[in-house]
Amino acid sequence: MSARIPALSTAALAAALLVPAAAQAAPPWTAPTQLTASAGLDPSLAFDGDGNGVASVRVGAMGREAFGVRADGTKTWSRAASTLGAGPIPSGSGRTISLRLQKAGGADRVLVGWSEGTTSGTIGTLRPLRTVPLRTSEYALAAATSGDAAIAFVEELGGGRSRLWFTTRRAGGTFQTPRIIRGTGSQRSVWVSVNDRGRYVVAWSQNGTGDPRVEARMGRTSGRGNGLLNAGPSLGVARVSTLVTGTGRTTVAWATEDGGEEQNEPTEIRAAVAPSTSFVLRPSTQIDRAADGALEGDVPSPSLAAGASGTTTIAYTLSGRFVDNDARTPVRVSRQDARAVFGAPVELTADGTHGEITASPDGTVTVPYVLGAQLPFTDLPLQVARRTSVESAFGAPEAVTTDASPFVVSASAPGTSGAPQILYVRGAAKDVALTRRAG
Repeated sequence: MSARIPALSTAALAAALLVPAAAQAAPPWTAPTQLTASAGLDPSLAFDGDGNGVASVRVGAMGREAFGVRADGTKTWSRAASTLGAGPIPSGSGRTISLRLQKAGGADRVLVGWSEGTTSGTIGTLRPLRTVPLRTSEYALAAATSGDAAIAFVEELGGGRSRLWFTTRRAGGTFQTPRIIRGTGSQRSVWVSVNDRGRYVVAWSQNGTGDPRVEARMGRTSGRGNGLLNAGPSLGVARVSTLVTGTGRTTVAWATEDGGEEQNEPTEIRAAVAPSTSFVLRPSTQIDRAADGALEGDVPSPSLAAGASGTTTIAYTLSGRFVDNDARTPVRVSRQDARAVFGAPVELTADGTHGEITASPDGTVTVPYVLGAQLPFTDLPLQVARRTSVESAFGAPEAVTTDASPFVVSASAPGTSGAPQILYVRGAAKDVALTRRAG
């Protein structure tokens, strides 16, 4: 599981904080439960193997508010910390890890650190890693239920240059001294993932050193990892996502847009996969491509999820067209076959935005998405598409609520077919609510 700031534009973030209310759920989803009365952004939600859930949302310019959630959807505790950058997320039975950020003086310097807490509400003491001029929102945290974890963050050097720091920890241990894994050019959209056996991948969008591309490094938390990997090409702007499954299959996926002045290249969705026996990514493939002449949009990072088999599903938002003077962006999904090749995309809606998806161990995949996403955000219908096995097709859309914004995440409680829950930011009310699939 991982936590990071989603790649929505500054304008979208600002607009998300302006907007009037409604709430309604249709069976089999429960009526939404309000978790906080204050405005929130960038929700995260995950469960440990014992059914202890941890949720959090960003509040204000810095800091997050965290909540405990049971598998039945009951809120058990809440804590707020101005130094929470990402997390807390489960990192073992009853344990959590958080990425901490604390202002450290001039030149926008930030002390990057971590803390270990509990799923019963303890955040833990901040443990320093390094103080740097931190590139805004460019940091990532991932942890496995074994306790293995990884942290990446980008240091701003000025003049469009940066460098990428990375550190890991083994279960029960402490984080190593951070090291630079990319020291030239410009890194953005950094994302990390780690599995229960300590296999990790860190990936990012790289500019300023040759052709734009997505790069990655892979390894194990017990060692230093491999060399630099070129995951595949970028059109100039790339928003990245990664997943290391329980079997070790590793996927780096990205949505890439034309960053040039003309912006005349349609958005592409690409992915590169490494089998469980290798730390080398196969050549990337194009999963999807917007139609020629399609609207250039500020699409978010794709979302990846996999059950126990390691078969991975990707959900993404693709740039669309102006239809009757309104911008339309389709939401689509694709899944890997036995060879880890992504198949033909399936469209869930011709106009919407995908949320963070989840998969139960039995392969049931839950894809939340909102219908429409024009600015400023108003209350939007939230729907779910579900596929109950690796071999089955997605079922008919399930209506969840009518008061959502595009900030939506899902997670499944443990068990063979744990009930999924959805944490979302309401469009008009701007508070944070939780709903659970009861059927």
